Amino acid sequence: MSEEEMKKCFASNIEYFIKLTGQQQRDVAAALGVAPTTFNTWCVGKILPTLPKLQMIADYFSIQVEDLIQPLVGRKPKARIELTPEENSILRAYRSADEGLKDAVAKLLDVDREKGHAESSVASVG
Repeated sequence: MSEEEMKKCFASNIEYFIKLTGQQQRDVAAALGVAPTTFNTWCVGKILPTLPKLQMIADYFSIQVEDLIQPLVGRKPKARIELTPEENSILRAYRSADEGLKDAVAKLLDVDREKGHAESSVASVG
């Protein structure tokens, strides 16, 4: 596949994933920390993102890089994990949060995890 074909394929596929998640280009660009104009040049097929940027985009959508640059016609994207739309929304919010909020979430998860271990220990004794 030529570079021009990959650009067209990427443009089509990124449009699909953006619509699938109910977002707009500017939302994804902001979440990825990319200038909206740069992101748009990728989305219209003018420029193909670098491999690290492709990986970042794939990670954002929980897909594989090949799902961005290979035709999706006749096949299903290879999602790493299946998330509900609500879970995707929560994940996007977390990714765009500042580090202080991310630390607070991590602490809450640690407390919840410890609580779960304590409850299972009590259940096994009883």
